[in-house]
Amino acid sequence: MSTDFAALDARSPLPPDELPRQWVLRRDGGPLPEGWQHRMHHGWHLAAHPDAHVCELTGVDGNRLGWLLEPQVRLGGERDGVVGESLVLDLTAACGPEEIERALYGRDRRGHTDGDGVEGTWVAVVVAGAGPNALRRVYVGAMHSIVFSAEARVVATTANLVPDLRRDEALSHAFDPLATNASYTFGLTAHRGVRRLLPNHYLDLDDFEARRHWPVAALPPLDDGRAAAMAVVEHGRRLVRALATAHREYRVFLSAGRDSRAVLALLRPFVAEGVVDVRLSTTTSDDLGRRTDLQAARRLARMTGLAHDVDRRQAHDASDVEVQRMFLRIGEAKAGPVLSTPALVAGEQRDTGRFKLAGMAGETARGFYWGPPDRHGVRTPPPRVDADLLLERTESPRTPTTLTAADAWLQGLPAGLRDRPADVLDLAYVEQRLGCWEAPSRYLWPGRPLVSSPMAACRNLELMLRLPIDHRARGRLQHDMVAFAWPELLRVPFNRPTGWLALPGRARRLARAPRAVRRRVSERREARR
Repeated sequence: MSTDFAALDARSPLPPDELPRQWVLRRDGGPLPEGWQHRMHHGWHLAAHPDAHVCELTGVDGNRLGWLLEPQVRLGGERDGVVGESLVLDLTAACGPEEIERALYGRDRRGHTDGDGVEGTWVAVVVAGAGPNALRRVYVGAMHSIVFSAEARVVATTANLVPDLRRDEALSHAFDPLATNASYTFGLTAHRGVRRLLPNHYLDLDDFEARRHWPVAALPPLDDGRAAAMAVVEHGRRLVRALATAHREYRVFLSAGRDSRAVLALLRPFVAEGVVDVRLSTTTSDDLGRRTDLQAARRLARMTGLAHDVDRRQAHDASDVEVQRMFLRIGEAKAGPVLSTPALVAGEQRDTGRFKLAGMAGETARGFYWGPPDRHGVRTPPPRVDADLLLERTESPRTPTTLTAADAWLQGLPAGLRDRPADVLDLAYVEQRLGCWEAPSRYLWPGRPLVSSPMAACRNLELMLRLPIDHRARGRLQHDMVAFAWPELLRVPFNRPTGWLALPGRARRLARAPRAVRRRVSERREARR
């Protein structure tokens, strides 16, 4: 059933007090939400919700460079650590784009990062210098995104803060996230003139055009997938050490899957040394997949000696009005069960006691958009990628507007990269899945966010995008991470029920098998009788 967009429009935009941690940047200065933090620099006016983390950016010469919104940690400089209310960068007001990008992402001129830089779902508003060499840009974190309107000269977290919104009826009906669970892709949104700034792009505040800043060329593949896995572990541990300067208690939501196991494995030295207090958590239900998660998590908890909480999944019974309110809160970017989470619609903060370490972004290393795996679990990228294929793999509707947007994204890639389908589709996963689907959900929950994903760090995303094709095809990264970081955890199989759960697991796999496979199994059984 199609969404009642008239009902949505009647509730839109949401009032500022229903937009936790959101912010808006305007050139003309008004109107801005009352009761929010108000700041001004070189004619640009920033208004941020009282709970938003706004960090003042300053150069070594004492001049202001702009603002950093919702940063988590800064790696490099005098020491790694959590970002406070101000941050001094080794730059001057006369710095250029290369220097800024080096400070934010740790990248050299070839586009390779050494691991330094800012981590988290941050946004940097850079307003530095004067005259023809002035720098006026907005950058986003490695898997983050925001929206902007060239007509209104406004940048914001969501469309709620863009004035004079006009619905794009055609796109709204084509995507319709509430009915299809789709998400808007390739910079498109539900509103006319409002675009999404994707990861690896910056917004030029002079002409309000979004431009790609990374990759700068085709991504040179790494020779050794296992060495890359070790590097991902070591950088993940560097991130945790930086977080531990301010946070000692952590939670890992553990399943039978690969990504949560990899995150748990990289914590081994911290657990052994007692540097941090780690608690495991698993959500269960009567579904076989959830039961498999619980079975594996319990075994892993016993092996590691870590405390383990088990929560039973509650039925979602939120009203349509409550779901629509959450949908509007994130600018209609995405939908799904998260919008009806009881704690969310009740306005509760999520897991305020412990810092959550999540496995988000790990699918970057497993050919998420390549296509289904064969019977051996191996994926094969298609021979070429065009706009039609991009729409299919990102589950976007095929319309003239989406075809144009997908083709523009493809043509905006470096020439050498466009000829490498595996790299194109994995980069699309980072920008269209993480940037368009995952990033907006960060503004659902009230209060300061206590969550980080070591896999989504800038250096680790680059390492995953440069893994050998065969390594990605077989989804080996997380296995190799665990083998290096905490090999005993491999005794528990990934995503496979064992013992008393094995029988229903085999039955489900058989039910999903092609008819010919089921027939062969039946024939073998008959032959044995």
